[in-house]
Amino acid sequence: MVGEVFGNLVVIGYDAEQQMATVRCGCGQCERVARRRLLTGRVHECSDCRQRTLWLRSLQRDLDSLQKSQLERRQIDSLLQAYRRHLAVCRKYQVAPVRLATFITEALADSEFDVELDQSFEARYLRSNPHTYHQYEGPKDLI
Repeated sequence: MVGEVFGNLVVIGYDAEQQMATVRCGCGQCERVARRRLLTGRVHECSDCRQRTLWLRSLQRDLDSLQKSQLERRQIDSLLQAYRRHLAVCRKYQVAPVRLATFITEALADSEFDVELDQSFEARYLRSNPHTYHQYEGPKDLI
């Protein structure tokens, strides 16, 4: 099994007793995967790459929904600007960002959203509860 390739994964070790393969992803991360999951095609990338793919798909769906929404262009631009700030703060404090759809829902429900844009986004983050702030667990390297 060593040396076999499954999608982006290369088998670099195999434990026949436990039926577990040690694989290296194209991104460089190594992890252990059950042999049957490789053979059935259920796993073809590492967990980080899988999370990144899922996160990017959800972001694309959220962006498509936003563009089709009834919001004015000014509102959309304002929301996207605020979301970029949100991502920068999450990157700085190494926390996972919320999904764009969640961010938009919360922003539109907040009557002071436009007023708060004038304040420092980071200052608002530091005043918030970090445990409730990041509900969506996205890949860390995208934040």
